[in-house]
Amino acid sequence: MFNSVRRGRGSGGASVSARHHLSKVITAALLGGSALVPATDAIAAASAWVGGSSTDWQTDANWSTGATPTSADDVTISVGVANEPVLSTGSASVNNLTLGGPSLTPYFASLEVQNGAALSVPNSLIVGLLHGDYGKLILDGAGTTATAGFLPVGYAGVGNLDVQNGAGLQGFDIRFGYQAGAVGSGTVTGSGSTLTEPGMMMIGDAGSGSLTISQGAQAAVDFVTLGHAAGATGSLDVTGAGSQWTGTGTSVGASGDGFINVDGGASASFGDSGVTLGQMAGGSGTGVIDGAGSDLSTPSLTIGSGGEGQFRVSGGASTTVGGSTLVGATASGSGSLTVDAAAFTSDQLVVGDSGQGEGSATGGAQVSVYDLFVAQEPGSSGSLVVDGAGTSLNAASQIVIAAEGPGSMAVSGGAAAMTI
Repeated sequence: MFNSVRRGRGSGGASVSARHHLSKVITAALLGGSALVPATDAIAAASAWVGGSSTDWQTDANWSTGATPTSADDVTISVGVANEPVLSTGSASVNNLTLGGPSLTPYFASLEVQNGAALSVPNSLIVGLLHGDYGKLILDGAGTTATAGFLPVGYAGVGNLDVQNGAGLQGFDIRFGYQAGAVGSGTVTGSGSTLTEPGMMMIGDAGSGSLTISQGAQAAVDFVTLGHAAGATGSLDVTGAGSQWTGTGTSVGASGDGFINVDGGASASFGDSGVTLGQMAGGSGTGVIDGAGSDLSTPSLTIGSGGEGQFRVSGGASTTVGGSTLVGATASGSGSLTVDAAAFTSDQLVVGDSGQGEGSATGGAQVSVYDLFVAQEPGSSGSLVVDGAGTSLNAASQIVIAAEGPGSMAVSGGAAAMTI
């Protein structure tokens, strides 16, 4: 069934919102190691982990200075040392902390915080400092916490972050894969485990980054960029029942390649800045919302802003867009929207706004919009396929095909497209 379809002029536009936050750091040569400190900080005292006595952070003999470091100290935990440190009681506060400093042979440098202990690093906490270094930070157990200012996981080397079993991390500038060639990965796992970032998070800043939120863990991040610079790659997975991501917005594939996946009954919710896939020319962004109970909600969805974007909702998942969904938003943008055996709701859906757009609803999908435009602006093109028994596309106001550019909509296989 195909009725109440009008061809003519419509209205709509693209809105792209992006924010960039840069931490300036300098490399300072310190006694017994290297550390990165903010350019405004004075050089603090240096303390290096030697681990000569045990794994206990609080044991004086395990430190190069013969004393447990304090909030005035810059601390280096180098690769290849014996007795990797564990903070298991009380609290520790240091000025700067580097995991993976210089070593003749690249090994793995790690720090584990556990059993309700607390770590505070107000300036820089570097995980995987140099090319060839491997650094790891583990937060384990209910009540265990860490707070940090600038937190690159994989600064120039390889870094890994694990938050698990009810632990919590708060960072104010978290970067996974900070420099070109760096690799940073993170997992936040288990009910009660939390990750908080009140500022900008980069997953794949100039290097390669990945982050997984799973098994009921929660993340609250103001804004996250996946694949920030050209050549960077970034991926975010929110997976499993009860797992949740909340924030003001995301850019997936800003100038690099980005991927966001929400599946297994997880949810992702974004605020005023919305979701953009393929933000800049050369950027490529992919979003997949899959599986019964999985959902994504956002006030706006842009698929192919200045670059390439793909967005797929499938397998009983749902996506709700409070405002406009733009597929191929600008002249250089191209995008595709796929809804297969799933639900998609948007106030306005534009397939080919000023760029090139494709859309499909199949497999019993339910698509509900207020306005639908295909090929909205001069120079745009768009195509939409609605196919299969039980598949429906309902527009509460109007369906406009080929508004200002070449556009088409095909309805087949027992599907329905109508205004209501």
